[in-house]
Amino acid sequence: MGTASLAETTPAKCVDWLIAEVERLMQVNELEREIAYQAARSDIGCYCKGHRESLIWYDIESPEADEGKEMVDTAVQYLEIRGLLMRHPTNSDLARPLDVEAVRS
Repeated sequence: MGTASLAETTPAKCVDWLIAEVERLMQVNELEREIAYQAARSDIGCYCKGHRESLIWYDIESPEADEGKEMVDTAVQYLEIRGLLMRHPTNSDLARPLDVEAVRS
């Protein structure tokens, strides 16, 4: 609300400011989520060995993952919380990030 004194602030101005602030925070949140999603996918793709069947599955417990283990663990945790990680049906060491757009629809 700037430097205006409280005496000059009307309830309508407070509401307008609050609405603008909520919209700004929603935009920041959306950007943060997108950046985190892309970083998590990238970390898994960089540090985990890929296995191709009909889809690419990443070995999240592979030796390559040891180099970036902390980042891979964080990426897996983040994607699982968001419902954006699919585990292989017969090998729990294999997983693949899901496309956020496909999950939304």
